[in-house]
Amino acid sequence: GVALPGFIDSMRGEVLWSAVLKPTRLSTPAPIGEALTEALGVPVFIENDANMLALAEQWFGQAARTGNVAVVTLEHGLGLGLVVNGELYRGHAGLAGELAHVQVAFDGLACRCGKHGCLEAYVAHYAIVGQGQRAGLVPEGPMPPEGVVEAYGQLATLAREGNAQARRIFEDQGRLLGQWIANVVNLMAPQLVLLDGGGTIASDLYEPALRAAMNQALLLPH
Repeated sequence: GVALPGFIDSMRGEVLWSAVLKPTRLSTPAPIGEALTEALGVPVFIENDANMLALAEQWFGQAARTGNVAVVTLEHGLGLGLVVNGELYRGHAGLAGELAHVQVAFDGLACRCGKHGCLEAYVAHYAIVGQGQRAGLVPEGPMPPEGVVEAYGQLATLAREGNAQARRIFEDQGRLLGQWIANVVNLMAPQLVLLDGGGTIASDLYEPALRAAMNQALLLPH
């Protein structure tokens, strides 16, 4: 099994779009499952990484014996895996649960998928680092993934040291993410929501705003 971020048609073994592939804008679906099967000599199944994490949580983790679960992954991107009535919910062509690409601003910030205004473009690691760059808090210029992680950590350190601009960036991140997690809860009514991924390294900075926004948006606040 291989887990990939992006738009994955697991039934066909094809990648429709992924930020980790070059070029990211594919003219035709990439048959990654078939290519890996030929290269390795064994059957290879590909799946969206958030979906795989949702299954792992159901099989081995905090969601064990829980029939309805939403797993939100926050890191280089934003993902959502849904378990509904005990089964992974993929929707048509495996494209269900694309929380990252709900549009939160008309003609807003550019997203890696090629659209504008996607939620991911405001809350993922690279988006937070971009806000830090525009505020002059971290070095400007394009960064490799490891550079984004480092800059994200630097921005978190500034926020913990009391930098008001840095704190506001993380509070805005939490507020927007919390609002949309609440929308997922209102729509799907899961028993449990898990937030996972490397973004949790700054959870102390955005979690209060996230919880407040969730409670404001939930049909039944907790």
